Amino acid sequence: MARLAADLVQMVCHHTIGRPRYAAVEERVTAIRDQAARLGAEATRLMDADSAAFRDVSAAYKLPKDAEGRAQRVSDACKVATEVPLAVIRAAAQLSALADEVASIGNRSLGTDARTAKVAALAAADASHGNVKANRASILDTAWADRVAGEAEQLLAGMRAAPG
Repeated sequence: MARLAADLVQMVCHHTIGRPRYAAVEERVTAIRDQAARLGAEATRLMDADSAAFRDVSAAYKLPKDAEGRAQRVSDACKVATEVPLAVIRAAAQLSALADEVASIGNRSLGTDARTAKVAALAAADASHGNVKANRASILDTAWADRVAGEAEQLLAGMRAAPG
């Protein structure tokens, strides 16, 4: 969903750049397009990282329950499996803000696409927040888990509260 948000933001930008009506905002829209492209590439990288993290969590949970070091291995795997969705939430929050901005200054004919980008960014963040919460109980470093969960909740709340 974060990749979709990035692609939609870029699409609105592409249909704004080069149009005389939007010449006054072209420099900013170009910067938005470039930032959305970087975030889209990051979202793609994070999809692969999430798959790898899931494999590691699954492998850790398949260890015998009485295996020495199992709890630490599960914790370590869940920590990575929490870092990835947190990175998705961070990227989604940036994409949401870009979608809001391009909706207000970009090509009016694509306003619905900019709003859809915001919805996609929020969906990505919401789903990732669920993963952060799901992994929290298995992480032995509770202070770290609490801090990460707090950041995820704060970012998601900010996205929901933003006008647009």
